Amino acid sequence: PCVAKGSAWMKRILFIDDEEANLRFFKMMFDDFAMIDTAESPNEGWELLKAVQYDVVIADHRMPEETGMSFLARVAERWPSAVRALSSAFIDHADLRSAQSKAVDFYLEKPWEMSEFKELIER
Repeated sequence: PCVAKGSAWMKRILFIDDEEANLRFFKMMFDDFAMIDTAESPNEGWELLKAVQYDVVIADHRMPEETGMSFLARVAERWPSAVRALSSAFIDHADLRSAQSKAVDFYLEKPWEMSEFKELIER
């Protein structure tokens, strides 16, 4: 469900993070490369997912309401075609071995790198 932005077709991305500064920074950094919607919680993100079809869903791992990995596992069940990425400054190796990690297609380490983001949206 790529969308037109100016004269280009871009992927639609949902980014969920409980820190508003991260949401603003992410959107500012990558807005030229994709149509980006943001949510401050997994619940808010879930509501957006029910209303809009996203190509990519990115969730911060450490959020108070629910971990990003748990959220992405739920997304994988309901919207299996969406590419799912986990964003974190610190990912525990035990988390990577968990059953839920199979729901994660890509890891975006903070601080974000433009090359990693481009690789993600080109999937």
